[in-house]
Amino acid sequence: MLRLLVRYSGLLFLAPLLMLCLSSCAEKVDNSDKDLFDLVNHFKKSGIKIEGAAPLMADTIHAQEAVTITVAKREIGLYKFDSTFKKQRSRVEKIDENGFVYIIGLKVPARVNGSFVMIDADTNPEKDKLIKAFDSFR
Repeated sequence: MLRLLVRYSGLLFLAPLLMLCLSSCAEKVDNSDKDLFDLVNHFKKSGIKIEGAAPLMADTIHAQEAVTITVAKREIGLYKFDSTFKKQRSRVEKIDENGFVYIIGLKVPARVNGSFVMIDADTNPEKDKLIKAFDSFR
């Protein structure tokens, strides 16, 4: 029994490492060729009723461009980053890792999909539809 345990203990050690690699080596979405107009149209095609849209200051989170859309009478912030710039790519990776972004000193939950970041969807009545549509944007 002891021999068997010693023989397979290496496998028990390698299993968590393999799982870590698989999760971190997962294919990243590359939608950098898309823009916010494409994302908003994707939301519409996904059955989300967009009640309004307006430009948003992208500088607040150091993005390339931003727009706010109104869904279920609540605003959702959508940000596009330029992944060809190392600082913007690093910013998106940090937001993805942390699950939030600071805006004017406030910690705001954020969701990342490739070059895009969505905020304020977590309190929206259409939350599930918004997340499903955002995550499926390629």
